[in-house]
Amino acid sequence: MNSFGRNGTTSWGGLGLALVAVMQLVPVIATWFPSAGESFTLLRSAPSQIIVDLLLLASCVILAFGYRGEEGIVGPSVPGRVGLLLLGLASPVQILLSYLTSTLNTGGSSWAFWVGTALGLLPMAATTIAAVAVIRAHVLAGFTRWILLGVAAAEVVQFALSAVQNASQDYYIAVGFYLAAVPPLLLLSAGVSFTLHGRSDSIRQRLHTIHATWRATT
Repeated sequence: MNSFGRNGTTSWGGLGLALVAVMQLVPVIATWFPSAGESFTLLRSAPSQIIVDLLLLASCVILAFGYRGEEGIVGPSVPGRVGLLLLGLASPVQILLSYLTSTLNTGGSSWAFWVGTALGLLPMAATTIAAVAVIRAHVLAGFTRWILLGVAAAEVVQFALSAVQNASQDYYIAVGFYLAAVPPLLLLSAGVSFTLHGRSDSIRQRLHTIHATWRATT
């Protein structure tokens, strides 16, 4: 038995997602306060992005295939596992294809536009596939089973806003500036929800013990 008991998959995978979300969220919120933005420069650096990418990939692998023989959150679903893996690989794939597109495009070609659009759709599509697979698998229960769908919905809205930013630049800046925090906030909620999944009884028991101890000492 691992240190997290029988819930190693959701505990380790959820913890990883929560850390990724925090590392994504802090720089976004820092842009709301220009005077504090320089304090979080490190979180925008290339090494920090590599750490985030590796942590996200590791978390998605654990959630897709399970931890030490446990069942993954999508069950045996192959599309669900592929969706989680694509979610974990979305950023490196985007960077690689973006580099290849800029290198190979000699100008006057429309294929670069379509590649760029596909790159923008990749995280959204991967999250949606994974979310649907989690719901269908019934491995998770309650709110936790549906939380990834909220992440996917937020990514859809954000992508839609970015797609129309040229048509309404001022509106996009006003709304998108704050909307950028919604996907990492929901990802943080998913990470915490996964980490705590199946632990409500033990949490209540520990809180009761702490309360009883406090009452006994007062």
